[in-house]
Formats: sequence, C-alpha cells, structure tokens
Amino acid sequence: MASIDLWQRRWEEERTARLEAEKRLERKASELFEANEQLRTLNEQLKRKINERAEALRDSELRYRQLIESASDIIYRLDENGLLTYVNPIGLEKFGYNPEESMGRLFVDFIHPEHKEEVISFYNQVRETQQERSYFEFKAIAGNGEELWLGQNLQLIFSNGPERKILEYIAVARDITARRAAERELQTTQLRLSSLITNLHAGVLVEDQNRHIVLVNQNFCNLFDPSLRPNQLVGLHFSQFIEKYQHFFAGESTFTSRIEALISQKEPVINETVEMVDGRYLERNYIPIFSAGAYLGHLWQYTDVTDRNQSEALIRRSEEKYRGIIENMELGLLEVDNEDRITKVYDRFCKMVGYEASELLGKKAAALFMPPNYLDLMDMQHQKRQQGESSTYEVPMRKKNGDTIWVLISGAPIFDEEGKVEGSIGMHYDITYRKQLEDDLALAKQVAEASQEAEKQFLANMSHEIRTPLNAIVGMANLLYDTSPNPQQLEYLDILKVSSNFLLSLISDLLDMAKIEAGRVEVNSRPFDLLGTLRTMQKTFQLKVEGEGRPVSVEFESNSCPEGMVLGDEMLLTQILLNLLGNADKFTERGAFGLRVREVERRGESTLLEFQVYDSGKGIPEEKLDLIFQKFQQVNDSSRQKHQGTGLGLAIVKQLILLQGGEIKVQSRLRQGTTFTFTLPYRLLHEPARSTQKTDVSLKTNGQGTLEGYRILVVEDNLLNQKYISTLLSKWKVNFQLAKDGREAVEMAQKKAYQLILMDIQMPIMNGYESTIAIRSTSNPNQQTPIVALTASAMLDQRNMALTSGMNDFLSKPFTPTQLEEKLKEFLHYD
Repeated sequence: MASIDLWQRRWEEERTARLEAEKRLERKASELFEANEQLRTLNEQLKRKINERAEALRDSELRYRQLIESASDIIYRLDENGLLTYVNPIGLEKFGYNPEESMGRLFVDFIHPEHKEEVISFYNQVRETQQERSYFEFKAIAGNGEELWLGQNLQLIFSNGPERKILEYIAVARDITARRAAERELQTTQLRLSSLITNLHAGVLVEDQNRHIVLVNQNFCNLFDPSLRPNQLVGLHFSQFIEKYQHFFAGESTFTSRIEALISQKEPVINETVEMVDGRYLERNYIPIFSAGAYLGHLWQYTDVTDRNQSEALIRRSEEKYRGIIENMELGLLEVDNEDRITKVYDRFCKMVGYEASELLGKKAAALFMPPNYLDLMDMQHQKRQQGESSTYEVPMRKKNGDTIWVLISGAPIFDEEGKVEGSIGMHYDITYRKQLEDDLALAKQVAEASQEAEKQFLANMSHEIRTPLNAIVGMANLLYDTSPNPQQLEYLDILKVSSNFLLSLISDLLDMAKIEAGRVEVNSRPFDLLGTLRTMQKTFQLKVEGEGRPVSVEFESNSCPEGMVLGDEMLLTQILLNLLGNADKFTERGAFGLRVREVERRGESTLLEFQVYDSGKGIPEEKLDLIFQKFQQVNDSSRQKHQGTGLGLAIVKQLILLQGGEIKVQSRLRQGTTFTFTLPYRLLHEPARSTQKTDVSLKTNGQGTLEGYRILVVEDNLLNQKYISTLLSKWKVNFQLAKDGREAVEMAQKKAYQLILMDIQMPIMNGYESTIAIRSTSNPNQQTPIVALTASAMLDQRNMALTSGMNDFLSKPFTPTQLEEKLKEFLHYD
C-alpha cells in the first residue's frame, strides 16, 4: 500500500511537473514566436535599407564613373605592382590605346626613356615613405610616338588594419606639354636676353617694379669697381647701390634727384650724358618695361663715351656735318635659327631695312639682305656661330626699297638649355655715314698721294736737271785751273767755284728737307761695319784739313763700341755725321774737332749707341740753342754771310735721327766750343767686320802707281758730262769707253771685261738701276765688277735704290776731279 501511495505521489508530482513544463514551454514558444516576428520585421527593414544603400551606391558609382570618364584630366589606377587597372577615356585618347591594349600593362611602359628611371625612383620613394599624396612631372610617350609632359597628383589607397598595406595607386594627371613649351620658350628668351646683355659693350642693369636689381652685366660693374661681380648686386635694392656709389658722379644730389625723376615719369630717355668726378663721361639710357599695360620695372644702360666725346669734339671742329653720328646710333636686333631663317625681328631693325616683321619671319636673312659677293662671308660667319664663337664685321645690306646701307654687325650664338647652339642674334649698327666719310677720306688720300708722287717726281727731276749742268759747270771750272789762267781769270774761277759749291749745298739741303717733310725717307736697315764707317769718316775729314794743323779724332770708349757687323742704316748715319762734322769743321778756325762713340745700353741683341760730335770753335749763345734745329735758322746773320749756310742742315739731322728712333741735344759755350750728342739704336749681328759697299777686285795696282791702263766703262747720256769725265780720264791715261745709255752699257758689258763701271742714273731707253740689275743678273765678264753710281739726285731714297739695285757706291754730281780720283783709288785699290 505504501508503495502504491508512493507511486501515486510520484505520478502526481510528474504530472504536475509536466503540466508546469508544458506551461513553461508554451510561454517560451510564445516568446519565440514574438521574437521571430520581430526578427522577420527587422530582416525586412534591413533588406529594405540594404537595397536602398545598394541603389544609392550604384547611383554614386554611376555619377563617379561619369565624372571620371568625362573629366579633362587623365585618371588611372595602378595595383600594388604598378599594373594598370583602369584608365579613363581621355587618358586612352591621349595615349592612343584602347582598354584591352592598356589594362594589365606596367605603367612605366608608357614613360619616355629619358624619364623612366626618375619615375621608378619617385614611386619607390612614395611606397617607402607611404606618402599618401604627392606631385611629380615627367615625360610620357603615346602610342604614335608623340611626347607628352604630364603633371601627376598621386594618392595611395591603404588596407584597414595596423599593417596599412598599399592596395592601389590612384593618379590624376594633367597634360602640361603646352606649359612646358611656354616655359622653355621663356627660358630661351631669357638666355637670349642674357647673352645679348652679356655681349653688349655697354653696362646694363635691370630693376623690377619694387626697385630690386634682377639683372646686371660685368660691364656695368667695371664702370664703378672692376672687382665687383654681378652676383653681388642681384637682389639688392637699387638705393643700396646708389648709397655706395653715388660719389662717383659729379653733383651727387643732382644725380640722385634725376634718377628719381626718371623713375617717376616712366618715360624712355635715350643718350643722356652723365659726368663722373674722375673726368669720364657716361651715356645713360633709361627704358621702362611694360607688359599688357602693367609696369614691370626698368632698364639702365651706361656706356663710357669719354673717348667718343673727345673724337666728336675733333670732328665738330673739322667738319660740322658729321656731328652727332655716334650720339644717334641705334641697334637693330635680328635672330635667326641654325638654317639662317629669321625667327625674331625687332622694331628698330625693321625701321632700318624698311620691312614689316611679318614680311621677314621665316625668310633666310643672308639671301634676303646680302649682295651675292658677300654670301661667302656670311657663310663663314654662320660657321663661327655654329662653333659657339662671336664676331664683329661690316657688310652692305639691301633695304626693301632697293637702297644699300652699310652696317656693323656684332653677332653672337644663342644656346638652348642644354648648351647647344640653336641660332644666333645679330646687333646691327648703321655705319653708312661713316662709310661715306671713309670713301671721302680714301679719295682725299689718293689725291694727296698723287700730289706727293708728283712732288717727288718734281723734286727728282729738279735735282737731276739742276745738278747735271752744275756738274758740267764745276767740272769745267776745275779743268780751267789746269790751263794756266792769269790772275784775273784765277780770281773769276775762285768766285765760280765758291758760288757753285754754295748753290750745290743749297739745292741738296732744300731737296732733303722737302723729302723728309713729304714722308718719303725710310730707314733701310742693312748689315754694315760700324767701326769701319767711323774710321772712314775720320779719314775723310783728316784729308780735308790736312796741312791746316787742326787734328780730327774719332774716340771710342774702352770696350764700349761694338765690333763687327751691326744692323742699321749706314747711309743715314753717314749723312748725319757728314753734316755735324762739316759744321764742326766750318766753325772751328783753330783747334780740334772730332767724334766720340760709346755704348750706353744693351738688351740682348739690341744696343743703344751715343755719338758726340764736338769742336773747340766759337760756340753758340744760350738763347739761340732752341733755334738751331729749326728750318732756315742760324745763330746770326754774320754767320750766314761768312759761312754761306742754308739753315737746313741741323733740321735735317734732327729729323733723320728721330726717324731712326733716336734723339739729339746740344751743349755749347761761347768761345769754348759746341757738342752735339745723339743716340741711335742698332742690332748686333756677331759677325766679323766686312765691307758692305765695296766688291773685292783681284787687281791691286798696275805696278806703276798711276791710273794708266785701267779699263773703265763710263755710262753717261749728257754730252757736257761726257766731255768733263773724258777729259779727266784722258788726263790720267785711263783706258775708258763711253756708253750713251743703259742698254748700250749692258751690250758693252757682255763683250768686254772692265775693272770699274761709272753709271749715270737717269738716262733714256734704260736707266742706271735697270742697267745694273741686268749686268748683275746675267752671266757676263762684269757680273762682279764694281759699279759706282753717278747720281745727280740728292734724294736719300735714290741713293738707297742705287745700292739696292746692285751698285757698290755712288758719287753725287757735281763732283770735283779730286772726288772722282779718290773714288777710282778706292775701288781700283790704286795707291
């Protein structure tokens, strides 16, 4: 029973528990149903929101794609490996590819080879630094080979999470090819301007609108401080420069106020002259710079015109019509490329040639402007530009109207940013007026030279025509002395002799001075024996004063006068010494006169010798010393009457010394004597002394001590002179023959050997120079025979011409029997 009750209690408890569980389950089922309902409602709401967001995203993506595909910029995406995943249509169009050709390719495949390494380096740097946004410019290449400059804005897309892994690159690039070209053109223009300003002879300084110095050349710096460099001025305010250097200008306050006035007026001012405290004059140009009406700054140009102003003053005094040529000069600028095609032309050049700029661009400059015979010159100048050289030259140019102008062109190469020549710029300065002046001067020079040549011929003819008959007069007078004249006849002969000698001296001095003043005397430097020449001079004057008890000396300072051969003009030295020693002899009635020589300086092979011609004569008053080297001046009138001088000798001596690079001075005391000191430069040859005028002959004497039997050819066209010379030679029993002109002399020299030839200079058919050259240059018995010129000319150049043609010496007409005899002795070695 008990067990049944227990079972019943348990069953009741289970039934109760089951009912309780069913109720709990029913409650839970109800809650679950409500929860499901809520979940379903939420799902529906979520689905609705998802659909709404998906629709909004599709709309946004559509708008974004439309924006990207219609954008004017190039937009592209790259994955983490640099492969293209997207390119918008404008990008495909720019590069000339379709999507299939571009997608999946490496981005660097589209980069220009010159920039590929730079682009790769840029992307590597961006990846390493994880810089989200960056900008870079590079050159790409399209499918058709066209080059494009791109300016790229790059953005990196990272993954979420701490690693920040790069998922892709998004780039927006803009075609900047046109901008780059404009920048290059601007840079080229700057290079042109810089080259132009650097090569200008003027000083140039450019300020910006705020008066800061932005450009200056070295020539500007040199005007104030040669040690100053342009980079020291660039960036300074112009007032800083003025403050430091305004003291260079005369009238500092006026200079400063004028500067401020020019800047405030902003009007061009050209060719304004500014005076400097050191005496220089600068020409100033002020040029304001405007662009599209906006003031950008101004340019200063300073040119040192000191020398030009002095030249202009001379021109104004001599010829008023040429005043202002330099003041009004302007430059016309022209630029050409490497093919000589005009690329840029400036207004001033257009005005210069009469063309509009549009008519010139693209034309070949040389073919358009140059005469045909100047094209080779222009081609040579073009080659210089290609080699980077500048040059200046003068050429004629054709204007549009057919007129020709002369221009001075200063040409310089134009370099690109890589330093290669891409053309040239020429600055043209109109020198037509100067050329006209040069032509006038050339014509005047021709007229003057013709006049001088006529004067020279007149002098030579006058010398010949006067001295030739004078030779006959003097000669015949000397012959009359041998005819036993009575005392009255002897007196007349003495008067004739003195008057003839005076006339000869007068003619010689007048002709020599005329020759010097006409500029026809030239230094003819040849090797000669200096010591031998000086000793000959001593012997000449010793013979002249022999028997008068007046010694003549030639003194050499110990180890001072160079021995051997020297290079100089022996003829001019001889004439100087003959004149000075002749004066010393003339003015020394009692006592000695002579010559001292010493070396005062030696540099290498050059020596400077000092010659002193002294005498113990009457001397010269101190107040007269400044007059003696002037033409037609003598110490006093009594001297002129007593010594019969022309007053030209010392003037000639001074000019001949100056002509050789020497100088002369005089010291004198009354009744004590006079010393003339002069210097002459020579060149040492280190050769042993040898004769410079005389040709060796094998015959020394005839064994009898006379002239008898010597064979002499006399070439003379004047009958009176033939008579004079024939009489003398016959008297001396010389075996001589006469030739009346140079051609006959050559023919006679071909047939017979002579021991001496006396050769007149001016003769018909063939003159003495031509005859001598013919004898010396052809094989004949007299090729080495001494030839002495018988010249009726006192002109120095004709004496030099005699030696140059091959003659050994000369004897000036008129000559005395003694002079002729001495010359025969000299060359026949007769004693």
